[in-house]
Amino acid sequence: MNLPAQSLIYTLLISLIVSTLLGGYILVNHYQLIFLHRLDAAERARENLRSGLLWYLHLGWNLGETFETDLFDFGSDHVSISSEPWGLLGLFHVQGRYNQTVAEQSCLVGQGRNLSTDFSLSLTDQRQPLVIVGNTRLEGKLLLPQSGIRSGQIGATAWIGSTLPTGANAPISIPSLNSRYFPSLENFLRNVAEMQPSGEWYSLENDSVSHPWTEKVYERVSPHSLLISASSYRGKCLILSGGEVRIAASTEMEHTLIFARRITFASGFRGSVQAVDHRGNYAQEKRLILKR
Repeated sequence: MNLPAQSLIYTLLISLIVSTLLGGYILVNHYQLIFLHRLDAAERARENLRSGLLWYLHLGWNLGETFETDLFDFGSDHVSISSEPWGLLGLFHVQGRYNQTVAEQSCLVGQGRNLSTDFSLSLTDQRQPLVIVGNTRLEGKLLLPQSGIRSGQIGATAWIGSTLPTGANAPISIPSLNSRYFPSLENFLRNVAEMQPSGEWYSLENDSVSHPWTEKVYERVSPHSLLISASSYRGKCLILSGGEVRIAASTEMEHTLIFARRITFASGFRGSVQAVDHRGNYAQEKRLILKR
């Protein structure tokens, strides 16, 4: 009489185990499909971002404007682009959507239609040659004044290289810095003509900044000269000085914008910098390498 009851219990246990395993398998496949759909949607959003940006650059663009479009007119592939100046470059904020999935990216774009961004050093032609001293090393393609490069001397240090580098002719003028995007710089430019160097030096040491490109600019402003060492500036960073700025080789900079009366990079410095003096002359370094 007990045998059928035991068989029923075993049958129920086996059915429960099979149901649990089958349910788990179905659940795993369900979440795997959801994961794959999300991956596909994320990739579609990134593709929309890239396609929208390339299309916008092909159409022609103006800094400060906003661009929005749906790539295929289905309502699911939306792209929006806003831009602002960053020194000589344009800072683009791009958002690509696929349904509810969003991809975002900020990038720097050259403003000049005929000015390649492949140059490692771009100087405004002020009808004066670029003077180098010591064992200065310039790598990459150069945009130089028509008068070219000559060797010089600072104190007892003369140029000791063997062959002066050459490059293409730089333009007489290049895009101006739009100060309305930088409130501190706008006030700074208004008062800079009346500023007299104080002779005081402030030291920025072990200053580490990694500032998002989508936020307001991070500013270091001083009426005095600045000595920057063992520091790191990455992202949307602006340095303003009423005097001179000296940058030690131990400092790291990535697309940093510097505005000062005079700017000196120590031997061994490596970085990506846009340097502007008080007269508005630019020295744009995509990759500046100074070696002893």
